[in-house]
Amino acid sequence: MNAGLHAQLLVQAREAGVLDERQRMAGEIHDALAQGLTGIITQLQAAVRAEADPSAWRRHLDNATRLARESLAEARRSVHAVGPGPLETTPLPDALAEITAGWSELNGVRAEATTIGTVRALHPEVEATLLRIAQEALANIAKHAGRPGSGSPCRTWRT
Repeated sequence: MNAGLHAQLLVQAREAGVLDERQRMAGEIHDALAQGLTGIITQLQAAVRAEADPSAWRRHLDNATRLARESLAEARRSVHAVGPGPLETTPLPDALAEITAGWSELNGVRAEATTIGTVRALHPEVEATLLRIAQEALANIAKHAGRPGSGSPCRTWRT
């Protein structure tokens, strides 16, 4: 093979890899921000509905503030190309359980994540993707299920 052609192919492959990585990171940042903003909006809408109940109003505002801080931290992690925060120090099954428990507490709806079978470490990008899928699913449940804190039943997560 011609050395010049080989060098050109290597440059093109590298550029394609860089572009793919940029698109992946942009998607992660978008997903993290969209999930966080959806949660914040939901909590602020619940606060408006609960204005007659000072403790519920305060709880929803506190939840919105916490979500805003978590979303900002997640966006910063994504920008720095570090995996999702829960996976930095926690295995995927535990991270799934933690985000589900946090969502459950935030929304006042019983939800749990259960892992069955042998736990095996996956490629970090696969684990990050699975965690983001779970986060997106929970955000969609909260968004489409109606009023937060309604006590609506939720299916159990099985991972």
